[in-house]
Amino acid sequence: MKISIIDIGSNTIKLMIYVRLGESLAFSDSLSEQSILKSIDVLLLYRDIIRLESANKVVCVGTSAVRESKNGKYFIDQVLKKTGFEVRVLGGEEEAYYSYLGASMATCIPNGLFFDLGGGSLELVYTEAFKVKKAQALPLGALRLTRTFS
Repeated sequence: MKISIIDIGSNTIKLMIYVRLGESLAFSDSLSEQSILKSIDVLLLYRDIIRLESANKVVCVGTSAVRESKNGKYFIDQVLKKTGFEVRVLGGEEEAYYSYLGASMATCIPNGLFFDLGGGSLELVYTEAFKVKKAQALPLGALRLTRTFS
């Protein structure tokens, strides 16, 4: 299943296309070839949009599915070969930190526990006085848990 969502906000218009790259990780330790090909198709579409908009820089990051799969390097190599995008894989703590940065800009809450539940992982960040005291990623994403317990 492929789902596209367009989010029209005050500052941005975002297109998200969900292809479930990490769907097979609940059953194996590798990304499926079908998921890799679907993901590359979406990235090719994004590349066309980026070129149309004449963007000067592209930052392409991979998170838990790419980080944890045995064939993550293969996926990264295929993306580079077919799209020209260099994928930078974020570590779990780094992913948690960036999740916190995005949330903190919108919430302005100095102390708390922030979390970001993704498809393959749950990022937790504890802060005091806007300073990160602890950041961690756990293998508890919604897609992973759905596939494991359904």
